[in-house]
Amino acid sequence: MKIMKKKGLWGISFLILLAFFSWAEPGCSQARATGARVVVKEISLGKIHPGIVRESLQISLKANRVAYAAKSGEKYLMIIDGVAGKEYDGLHMPKSIFSSDEKTAIYGAWRDKKIFIVVNGQEGKPYARISLITYSPDGKKIAYWAATGGKEDNLKGMVVIDGKEGPTFDWIGESTPGPIGHSVKKYVPVFSPNSSRLAYVALSGNQELVVVDGKEWARYDEIASFPIFSPDSKKVAYLARKGGQWLVVVDGIEGKKYERIENLMFSPDGQKIAYIAFHNDNQLVVVNGNEGPEYQMVDRVTFSPDGKHLAYVADIGQKQVLVVDGKESKQYDMINHFVFCPDSKHLAFSALAEQKEVVVVDGAEKSKHRFVVSLNFSPDSQKIVYTGRDDMDKVDLFINGEKAKNYDEISSWVFSPDGKRMVYWARRNGKNFIVINGKEDQAYDLPDYLYQAKYEPVFSSDGQHLAYVAVKEGKNVVVVDGVESKEYDEILSPVVFDSASKFHYLAINQNEIFKVEGTIVQNSSEAHSAERVLRNCQVIDGADIFSLWLRFPLQKGCPTVEGWNQRSQQDWWQLVARRYLPWG
Repeated sequence: MKIMKKKGLWGISFLILLAFFSWAEPGCSQARATGARVVVKEISLGKIHPGIVRESLQISLKANRVAYAAKSGEKYLMIIDGVAGKEYDGLHMPKSIFSSDEKTAIYGAWRDKKIFIVVNGQEGKPYARISLITYSPDGKKIAYWAATGGKEDNLKGMVVIDGKEGPTFDWIGESTPGPIGHSVKKYVPVFSPNSSRLAYVALSGNQELVVVDGKEWARYDEIASFPIFSPDSKKVAYLARKGGQWLVVVDGIEGKKYERIENLMFSPDGQKIAYIAFHNDNQLVVVNGNEGPEYQMVDRVTFSPDGKHLAYVADIGQKQVLVVDGKESKQYDMINHFVFCPDSKHLAFSALAEQKEVVVVDGAEKSKHRFVVSLNFSPDSQKIVYTGRDDMDKVDLFINGEKAKNYDEISSWVFSPDGKRMVYWARRNGKNFIVINGKEDQAYDLPDYLYQAKYEPVFSSDGQHLAYVAVKEGKNVVVVDGVESKEYDEILSPVVFDSASKFHYLAINQNEIFKVEGTIVQNSSEAHSAERVLRNCQVIDGADIFSLWLRFPLQKGCPTVEGWNQRSQQDWWQLVARRYLPWG
């Protein structure tokens, strides 16, 4: 009789325990691949304004903030992080509303036919026009063109840096009043990479000049484009025209004149400056003033990452060669892709020859294909990876010349920071899936456009975790180490890892914008913890099961104590059954 009573109690306890294991708490998901769990929380950035101008929506660099313009009757306003600003007659949208450090939000606003910048909600001085608002790379400085005057033909312009007005020039005439105005690039103020210097093109009568650090340099008939700084911020260069000839100006010193000049660039180490020059209907590459050989046409001048090597494509008759450090490759019908490896020691390219595209690595021809889709090196420079088509309906993946996979489509691939893991999207039979080191993950629906930045897989800084955005039944989900998030109407941003185990992204659900923050909790010794708790508990009847739950609370798929993997849950059940259930 006593035994029957205990069985009855344990039967009730078992049902209650089963019900407890079936309870789901929002924000907790179990990772298939690592045995970890993912805990998330949503932070509302407000309901979307009904008058949103969708094309105005901008996300900050690290996807922590969001802003967009909205129309309210005949007025316009900015919504930043869910907070509505003042209503204005019109808005002027900069290329980047947010600074790189995400501390500042800026835009132009029109009121009573005057425009001013609004910085973190504070209105600046009104002008007749404002154009080309830009931040310094560190996000701490702001520069823009402003104009004073009444009529369009007598406006005078100046560059304003952190509220301080520079010298006055003729107005560049690019920005006009309107609901949402935009402007062109030629006169944009340019900060140096270290944010300490500023240069810009200015208009003075029928001539143009470059102003560097507040000093006016020589005037020319035309400046081709905005000036460029060397990577170390020490030099500034630009293209200028005198009469019918062009020349390069470096730190105020003029170079040789040519019929035309294109593709002005500094090497990554800042030690060299190169460009394409036109001479006698031919083209040549000039490096630090030294002229290379003339060709019919030159294209795609590229420095190696360390700045020590230079490569470009050149035309010889009906053929093309790849010129590397002045040495020509074999002639091909066409040079397609070419790339230096990250350590600058190797170069690979693909070239068309006899209706086949061959992959060439360090001058040696490898495999041939109908055509090569893409080509690149791994971050450690140890692998050359490329995709090629021999069958128009399929694409092959090759790693160091060996065929690894074959799919209907393969996207660009991403390596983990240590180079040990390689991931890419693949498509087969109308489904997309991520492939990680050759292993296919769960299949998802096809997005409207797979090559949006948000769909690119992202590794954590230590390379141990992988996250990506996927499409599922018309919704977006974020997948982290195999764990799917809840479904959202739209994921706005790529996943951003804040640390090796923390990440976030921006999403829209039911007309509301959320910042979703996640934490990956690794397993350590959960099964041992569970067993230790069970062994220390003196469970004699059903009532003590409740005290056990209180001491060691569980959630569906992931206990609160640092997460359990599937094996740990099985251990829990086996321990309970073996020790406490009559049939165990």
